[in-house]
Amino acid sequence: MNSDPAAWARLGQIIRDARASRGWTQEELAGRAGVSSRSIQETEYGRAPLRRMPPTLGRISKALEWPSGTIEAVLDGGVPPGWAEPEERPLASAEQVSAIILRAALQSTDNVTAAEMRKLTALVVDELRQLGLVAD
Repeated sequence: MNSDPAAWARLGQIIRDARASRGWTQEELAGRAGVSSRSIQETEYGRAPLRRMPPTLGRISKALEWPSGTIEAVLDGGVPPGWAEPEERPLASAEQVSAIILRAALQSTDNVTAAEMRKLTALVVDELRQLGLVAD
């Protein structure tokens, strides 16, 4: 069994993308696979198992209509049949993210001052920047 954390993180991302491309929630995939929502969450998180291959992975693979051996192939660097890696998209600028947050905050709150909204926006943008999700 492959125990490389990066391989498991990649598997989790591919399963998440495959589920999302079908328009399914984690709960829907869990129901189709006959596993718990927690199993889907942990799989998508990409946590490497400590001892053995989780039996839930075969069920998840089957629910995604992947052929036998796909999970192992992905862990070894391959991709599911018909899979295309998502193309890179440019990151949003801090200004774009700030504008989105401010618009959402204005539409969803009452009695919040402009200074409070700017502070909230700055905190969110800083967090997103630290995660590498916002361009400087």
